[in-house]
Amino acid sequence: MNISKSPKVFFAVLNMGLGHATRSLPIIRELFARGCEVTVGSSGRALIFLRQEIPFAGFVELPDYRLSYSRRGVTLPGLLVQVPRMLKMIRREHRLMAEFVRQQQIDL
Repeated sequence: MNISKSPKVFFAVLNMGLGHATRSLPIIRELFARGCEVTVGSSGRALIFLRQEIPFAGFVELPDYRLSYSRRGVTLPGLLVQVPRMLKMIRREHRLMAEFVRQQQIDL
């Protein structure tokens, strides 16, 4: 655990449109208001948006899952084909985040 006065928080935001980013923004701002040192992880448009809205935060660009959808919308067979790649990415992301949390002494 970090021994500084401010808790170090890592806040990951999913990049699937801007809905996750806009809903996360008040929470991130509240963390700052409570004296936390916040690092935000995201990618794509969500990361661009958050950098504009809270330039005083720390940022980490996370790998994007890049799911593909059919023109007819989300289909179960289409998603099932992507599961092995998604699982591989999740395992990689878990290892990278564990190392990041250890190195940066993230509290939450």
